[in-house]
Amino acid sequence: MVLYKGTVRVDNHLMKLMEQDGYDEFDWWTDQPSTLLRFGQGVIVILTGVAYGPVAVEIHVLTSSPPLELDRWEDVAEGDLTTEAGELMVSGMDSINTIPGGNAGVTPKGPAHHRVRVHANGRDIMFDEGIFDDDPPVENYLIQIWPATGTGSRIALKDSTGR
Repeated sequence: MVLYKGTVRVDNHLMKLMEQDGYDEFDWWTDQPSTLLRFGQGVIVILTGVAYGPVAVEIHVLTSSPPLELDRWEDVAEGDLTTEAGELMVSGMDSINTIPGGNAGVTPKGPAHHRVRVHANGRDIMFDEGIFDDDPPVENYLIQIWPATGTGSRIALKDSTGR
C-alpha cells in the first residue's frame, strides 16, 4: 500500500525513519554495511547526496516482503528496525517536515520489529550541493516497510553510486 508520495526536506545529507520520540545519538560510521543507510536503536538514517533541499519520497507499508527490484534503482539496502513506541515517521535532520504529518506515524503505535528496504536514485547528481525548496528534487527514494519475521542482517543489495 502506498502510504505517502511527495517530498521531504533533507538537511546535512540525511533524512530519518524513526519513532516519534526521536533517537539517541549513535556512531554512524562504524560497522555499517551500506553507504545508503545507518542503523541505530529506533532509527534508520538515510544518507542523501544533496546537502539540503527537497527529495522525492514514496513510502509503502506492506504485510509481507515485497519482490526485490534492483534494475531501476542505483542504490538499495535493507535491515531490521525494532521500535518500542512505534509510529515510525520520516523527517529531515531538523524534524520540521515530518511525514506523514500530524501526530500519526506510518506504522501503528506500540513495540514492533520491522524490515525496511530503501531504494535510491540520483544521489550523485548534485552531491554536496543544495536545492532550493521550490526547485524540483533530483533524488528519488522508495521506502518499503513490512513486519520482520526474524532477525535479518543489514545488507547493501546494490551500491552503484558508492556514496
